[in-house]
Amino acid sequence: MNTIKDRSGKTETTEGKWSAGIAKKTGKISPSSKQNKGKTVSKGTVDSLPVKGKAVARVEIRTTPAVQDKIKRAADIQGRTITDFVISAAESAAQKAIEEAYVIRLSIEDQNAFTDALLSPPKPSEALSRAVARHSELKR
Repeated sequence: MNTIKDRSGKTETTEGKWSAGIAKKTGKISPSSKQNKGKTVSKGTVDSLPVKGKAVARVEIRTTPAVQDKIKRAADIQGRTITDFVISAAESAAQKAIEEAYVIRLSIEDQNAFTDALLSPPKPSEALSRAVARHSELKR
């Protein structure tokens, strides 16, 4: 937990969270919106920005000026830094990709059918019983 004093003398206690883009350079968190080179940066928490004493990984990208301008415009609209905007977008895309690969979503009917099959499995067919018996013989 950190206690941070802003320029006006107000103090704020934080739980290791950073205000979007402000703490990175100043090490301070603004208790309200703050002017940053003529642009207003709104207060918000970002878990992916560095916290004192923790390691920081670096990612570099190369892009066209048109794409950079589009990213900058979107970041400005949201009152965020380009770094914060890109990290947030990349993290969201990564989370979505992971969920698509590992999470199975079922309708209510499918959930009920799955649960019923687990709790009350059907009796093995005759072919399955023969296969189990033959497998047991082969293992001996």
